[in-house]
Amino acid sequence: MRNREPASWLEIRPNTRWLVKWALACAALTATGLAWLTLTMTLSDQTFAATDEAVFSDSGLPRIEARTFELKIVKRSHSDTVYLADDDSSARPAPGKIVLLRRENQPVMAFRILKVYPERRQLAAKRVRHYGGNVRLEEGETYSALERLSDMKDVPTPALDQRELDDFEDELELETGEIWSDPPVTNVTQPKKKEVVDETPPEDMVAVDYDPELDSESSPPPSGGIDDDFDDDDSDGPAYGIAAEETALFEPHRHLISVGGGWNFNMPWRADSVYNAGGVRYSYALKRMMWLRSARLQDAFSYEFAFFAYKPIFNQGSYTVMPVTGSFRYDIQTVKSFTFYLYLGLAWNFVSPGPDADVDTGNNLEGLRSAGGFGMLFPFGPNWNFRLNAGSDSVDLGLALRF
Repeated sequence: MRNREPASWLEIRPNTRWLVKWALACAALTATGLAWLTLTMTLSDQTFAATDEAVFSDSGLPRIEARTFELKIVKRSHSDTVYLADDDSSARPAPGKIVLLRRENQPVMAFRILKVYPERRQLAAKRVRHYGGNVRLEEGETYSALERLSDMKDVPTPALDQRELDDFEDELELETGEIWSDPPVTNVTQPKKKEVVDETPPEDMVAVDYDPELDSESSPPPSGGIDDDFDDDDSDGPAYGIAAEETALFEPHRHLISVGGGWNFNMPWRADSVYNAGGVRYSYALKRMMWLRSARLQDAFSYEFAFFAYKPIFNQGSYTVMPVTGSFRYDIQTVKSFTFYLYLGLAWNFVSPGPDADVDTGNNLEGLRSAGGFGMLFPFGPNWNFRLNAGSDSVDLGLALRF
């Protein structure tokens, strides 16, 4: 006597030989992926170890002579690049200086000071580098700031930074109703012309060029001369080797939602059963650039929630099975945003029996199962990806959107 009726339009009959071949193929692909993952992580660790040994101390911070003070983030611009911070100390770093923010002795972000507001005990600064995926800072958070003491030069604010500062001050004025920008300079008094006095030197006096070393204390530099206090080509300038921006994230979006369909294996009481299923997945990136942080390879760690549904039909009646899966996913991303991932988690079957369905069969369908495997994301448009997922719980194809 058969245990079940012929498969419906939503069901595929079991094929044990096909399942064995598929399981072996999945195992081989997973082993290959793990080997490739181990190799890339080893090479990346060696590269970063060499870089960190040359640039950073044991604590992960640059080897610089610095003073420390506290900064509390008050406001950030709409672009998340310019920040207003409370500075209750007497440090007041000059505009153009670089300060390094850290938390628990770990670097978080590097700022270039744009403007100081002494009467408010606040300052405006622009992000020039971020560490460990900290792309933006939240308002109300407090950080330990370090300023390098060897930076003795006052650096003019670049034109682009000045424009961003002006836009940020406009935002502050709209929100607070107070004036943040400097008032325009008006009624500038022109210097009075001096009377022409004949100061013709004696014929025996020899004219010499202006000597900056000899004459700097006794006379001003000649009109139109270059101020030697700032050198555009100074490689040891205020940025002390910090790039304008750390390696950019391949995927700035933390959210991913995908819809698809395929074959579901999650049948606790018949492991060789395969059913057509459809569902949705949602994931959130908890951490990015944990170990792989290069311009070619990056990684991310995410939590993913999945909901699928399928409808098996047996002699004992029909049932609607809805597996709900929670898993952790480790992504490896390339420069073109192609993503290979591994995941591991648990799935629980929720069962809704149809009319005249057998209760015992429905209870057998419910249960906890492991879920694990690998997958790939192929970008094809702005924030859109094709998705392939292959694991012990299901094999499915779908479309994914990052946001």
